[in-house]
Amino acid sequence: MEQWIMGVMAIFAVLGVLEVVFLICHWTYGREKEGETLVILPVKGEVPELEFSLRKIQHNRAWKYQSECQVYLIDLGISEESRRLIRILQRDIQGIYLCSAEDLPKAISQNVCLQSQ
Repeated sequence: MEQWIMGVMAIFAVLGVLEVVFLICHWTYGREKEGETLVILPVKGEVPELEFSLRKIQHNRAWKYQSECQVYLIDLGISEESRRLIRILQRDIQGIYLCSAEDLPKAISQNVCLQSQ
């Protein structure tokens, strides 16, 4: 039993060392910060994987591209449950906006970060 516990602890130690090495490499050799990323997603009806998709977009933005990211969800008739989930995610994740197709240009112009000098 004691050997089994030591084996599990050794595995966790190796995983911890690998994570530290990964973070150091990412910090040292990471890409330069890119500009702003704009994602437009049309949403209709019940969207069961909406939270996963939005969190994946934010994760990729932070770790792969190192850019600011704004996600615009175009409401094409979403369910009340999806609308409630979007409101919760807006409090949890920065840069998520819900708007109609008609309001999209106005929403983008109000939230744009990159402007010509």
